[in-house]
Amino acid sequence: MSRHAPARGENRRRILATALSLGLLLPGVAMAAPAAADSEILSPLDQADQFDETLPVLDESVLQSLQSLDAAGPSAGRTERSARNAAPAPTAHLGPCAQDFIDAPPRSTYYTHITWMACAGLTTGYQDNSFGVRRQINRGEAALMLYRLSGDEHDAGSGSDFTDVTPVGGGEEFTAISWMADQGIVHGYHDGTFRPDRPISRGELASYLFRYAGDEDFVAPARAVFSDVPVTAGAYRDISWLVAHKMVNGYSDRTFRPTRSVTRGETAKYLYGLEVLVNGRPAPPAIAPKPAPKPAPKPQPTSQPQPAPAPEVPLAYRYVVIADDGLNVRKGPGTQHAKVTSLLRNTKVVITGRSQVAGGATWREITVGKHRGWVHGGYIIKDFELGNAKSSLARTGTLRKPTTRNGVTVLDTTWQAQPNGYWCGPASIKIALEAFGLKTTQNAMAKEAQTDREGTWLHQVARVLDYNAPTSVRYSVTTIRGQDSTREDRIRIREDLKRSIRAGVPAVVNIAATPGEQPPLQRQKTGGKFTLRHHMPVVGYNENNNTVLVQDPWTKPFWISVYQLADMAGTRGYASLK
Repeated sequence: MSRHAPARGENRRRILATALSLGLLLPGVAMAAPAAADSEILSPLDQADQFDETLPVLDESVLQSLQSLDAAGPSAGRTERSARNAAPAPTAHLGPCAQDFIDAPPRSTYYTHITWMACAGLTTGYQDNSFGVRRQINRGEAALMLYRLSGDEHDAGSGSDFTDVTPVGGGEEFTAISWMADQGIVHGYHDGTFRPDRPISRGELASYLFRYAGDEDFVAPARAVFSDVPVTAGAYRDISWLVAHKMVNGYSDRTFRPTRSVTRGETAKYLYGLEVLVNGRPAPPAIAPKPAPKPAPKPQPTSQPQPAPAPEVPLAYRYVVIADDGLNVRKGPGTQHAKVTSLLRNTKVVITGRSQVAGGATWREITVGKHRGWVHGGYIIKDFELGNAKSSLARTGTLRKPTTRNGVTVLDTTWQAQPNGYWCGPASIKIALEAFGLKTTQNAMAKEAQTDREGTWLHQVARVLDYNAPTSVRYSVTTIRGQDSTREDRIRIREDLKRSIRAGVPAVVNIAATPGEQPPLQRQKTGGKFTLRHHMPVVGYNENNNTVLVQDPWTKPFWISVYQLADMAGTRGYASLK
């Protein structure tokens, strides 16, 4: 499924990208007018799933530094070349102890607990600068965190307490589990295993903490606190102890849900509560002291002033404009606000983390150069690998010359079904990339295209194709603006698809086909009752009758007249060889 097209009303322009070169521009050098991309011409779609709603608001000092740097202009000494080659600037941290997690902003539920946990060295985050607040934690990880909390120096030796936990490759986790067994905190399973990779449940973690504290004098209440933890439950005493010390509250329906897996955020809260109970409330993590001021160096007559380094912006905040006709930046969320400026396609922007729904669509606050304002979220996409034009996958593919027999050219690809109603874009990308000998997954392509339950925009599909295709292949998007294709539209799509297929480059067509335009296989599935909004890869061309081979991931592969396909793509378009 592709994203819904704009309503076919009077005076409503259709915006689809008409080219997708990936030469990303620096902030502040891509201003253009007029711009057209706005929710006035884009059907309001809430694309909140594309963005991490837990993003903290980017520190004001970072935004001000970016804007002041751009406002300084060439005199600041930064050119496009020097900006790319400059050494990474120090990170502007959002929290104490240099622990900046994009999914744990200061106002979030677990911020205090996570910051303490990270600063105490109990765990670290992930490479994407996240803590993994909602990720499940397993039994081995829980053992490792408790061991680090204890501060003990345990000699695990070479013997194994459990058959599935061995010194070979075990490292600190092996030592931690050995320590847990030695302390009597864990006992393992009846078959002699520990199962370190198994997600730990809330009830199990409660038992770990209770045994760690060693509060043997605790007497559980005679009446159960939670409806799903009766007094006869094995972990009743342990869970009651957590409640008595206000380390957990349970759910609003008076349940504890002891079998539910525990997340990293919840674990941080539990361990923080344990630390408060055993050692008292920890002091706020200290921020590194400012170094003593150094004496100003003596001026050198021949020296040139050095520009201040640009502040490092986490990748999670870096986005790229994909609106071909330009993107309007407004003073507030919604088209009722005045326009601040307009941005060309491929302008790099920084989202601040602030968002608001207006007119049914998600708007994002962004900064670019000295400008700051709000844009419709459907027209920006996460930057790929800091703006690299081609992926590492692209370098493994080859452009293969197809074989044409009797006027029929078919590329070497394998049809694959989409797993749900909205992954036609990722499925089409995967099928298309196989023509270059590239093996990937629909899941990987869905992440790169930022597919959500609303589907995928055509320019997002084209961008991912362009990013992963071999280095000699570039894709562009062509729009068929009218509901019915014109003679020029039909000739153009015929020639573009023919040229693309003959060169060994598959195309992807985005359709909004009415029941009367749908071929039999699709009409059979729609029942002739609704317009089909859909992505399909085109992998073959027959010049004898001007038909194309479509490997439709929703139905099955079929041949269809290129002219009928042009009508099906009305108000949409297609991505083909540039």
